[in-house]
Amino acid sequence: MINRSLRARNVFGVAALLATTVVMTGCQDTIVKPLQAVNDEQVILSADNFQFTAVNLDNVHDRRVYSWANSGTVATVLHRSFIHHGLATVTIQDAVGDTVYNEIHLEWELDSKTEAGVPGVWRVSLSFYGAKGRVDLRLQKGP
Repeated sequence: MINRSLRARNVFGVAALLATTVVMTGCQDTIVKPLQAVNDEQVILSADNFQFTAVNLDNVHDRRVYSWANSGTVATVLHRSFIHHGLATVTIQDAVGDTVYNEIHLEWELDSKTEAGVPGVWRVSLSFYGAKGRVDLRLQKGP
């Protein structure tokens, strides 16, 4: 009877140790980082063309907002991002503030268009939530 009690305590102790190790290992990735120089953030803003790139994202939690001149009523959105952990989204508003592209995930080879909007200066918002990977987002005046 004493042997069973000791064995049960031993099993419980090993299980508790393993659980603690797993939790502690998972917590090593909890340092939240903003976009920084190591991410080589690049922005190209020109009339009817926009590109944002960033690399080596490692648990990035940040937000960027840009004003972009679009003379068209729609924009083509080209996604060449690879976010393998966390989340990164893009939201686009037209010249009068109407949302024409709402919190779409930055994905690999997701090509799409915005809804129709008012030409002029559009607002491009990028949000990062624990993102790991790289971002390459391009916007072009639509047909």
